[in-house]
Amino acid sequence: VTEMDQQSNEKLNESILDTVLICLVISVIVLLFSAFINRSVMQPLNIFTQSIARFAQGDADLTARMEVFLIPEYNKLGKDFNIFVNNLHGMISLVEKVAAHVGHETSQMSERASSINTLTTEQREKTEQVATAMTEMTTTAQEISSNAGEAEGAAQEAENKSKNALNI
Repeated sequence: VTEMDQQSNEKLNESILDTVLICLVISVIVLLFSAFINRSVMQPLNIFTQSIARFAQGDADLTARMEVFLIPEYNKLGKDFNIFVNNLHGMISLVEKVAAHVGHETSQMSERASSINTLTTEQREKTEQVATAMTEMTTTAQEISSNAGEAEGAAQEAENKSKNALNI
């Protein structure tokens, strides 16, 4: 009985030792596996987070794109983000083109306004010259009319004097 008891204790100790060893091996495997899973999940997430942070801080290069990830969820998220950035880049490029076009049109309108201003100034000066000439012509016509009136008065007086001289 003692011997059986001893064998039983030895078997029990061996079983406990085997169980402890198996538990340790399984724990190490689970620990390594969870570290691998954690790394494979967290590393792409950290890369993705850093890329988005660069865009958010204003250092964004709209021609840069997210890399392809091995994890399907991150890969889809990266592709969708790349599509968004591509659309944003297209809109900003379009806005730049429109702004350049508006700048060009504004420059042309400014040139046209300057040309119209020059033509208006020339037209005003010519109108002023015509008005001055009309004023001078009116003054001359009035002087001629006045001189004609004086000449008529002098001719009338001369006629009257010659009639008076004949009557004497």
